[in-house]
Amino acid sequence: MNTKGNLKPLPIEHYPVTSSDIVNYLANQLGFPFDCDFKIFDNRAQFEKPMAVEKCFVVMRCVFRDEDICVSRGTNDYVDKVLSAASAGKKFKDDVVAVLKDYMFPANIAQELRQNPAKAQELANQGLYGDRLDKIMRHPGFFYDEEEKKWGLYLRPERIIYDMCKDPDTDKLDGTMGFGYLNDAGGNAASITWGVNVYHKSGLKLGIGGISVEQIFANLK
Repeated sequence: MNTKGNLKPLPIEHYPVTSSDIVNYLANQLGFPFDCDFKIFDNRAQFEKPMAVEKCFVVMRCVFRDEDICVSRGTNDYVDKVLSAASAGKKFKDDVVAVLKDYMFPANIAQELRQNPAKAQELANQGLYGDRLDKIMRHPGFFYDEEEKKWGLYLRPERIIYDMCKDPDTDKLDGTMGFGYLNDAGGNAASITWGVNVYHKSGLKLGIGGISVEQIFANLK
C-alpha cells in the first residue's frame, strides 16, 4: 500500500512455533529422543488470552536416559558399579552439554533472584513463584531419579525458540525477537503455539554520509 509519506512497512517475519517443533528441533540437535512435557504458569485472565504474554511463563521438563547423556566409564569393577548406582562420579557428554547449556536456567539462579528482587517479582507476575520456582532454584541443572534411573532437567523453551530463529550461516539472529501471543489450546500444555515475531535490522539512511549524529550531539557543551 502506498502512503503520502512513502512509509515503509517494518521488515517483520512471523513464525507460529509449536511445542512439537521445539521437541523435534532439540532431538535433532542432540541426536537422540527423550521424554518431556511443558508446564504453563499463567496469570492471564481469560479475556487476555492468547495475548499478554508478559503474564505467563512456560517451563519444559525433560527426562533423559543415562546412556544418552553420560560418558560410559567402560569398566566393570566394584567401585564403578557403586558409583553408577549412586549416580556419583558421572561425567556428562561434552556435545550434550554444548547443546543444552544455553537453554538451561542459570546455575546460580537462587543467588541471582536474592540479589535482584525486581527479577523475582517479574517471574512472579508471570506465574513462576512459590514451590514452582523453588524446585527450579534447587535443581537448575541435571538431577537423578534413583527410582526410575533417569535424569531430569528443566529447560526454557523461549531460549530454544530464539536459537531456532537464528541465521544458519552466521548462527546469529538478524534483528530482535519477540512473542506476539501464546496459545495454550484451552489449557492443553501439549499443544502450545508461540507467535514469534522477528524484527529485522533496518538502518536509517541519512542525507549526508560519514557523520555520527551521536558524536555531534555529544560534543554540545
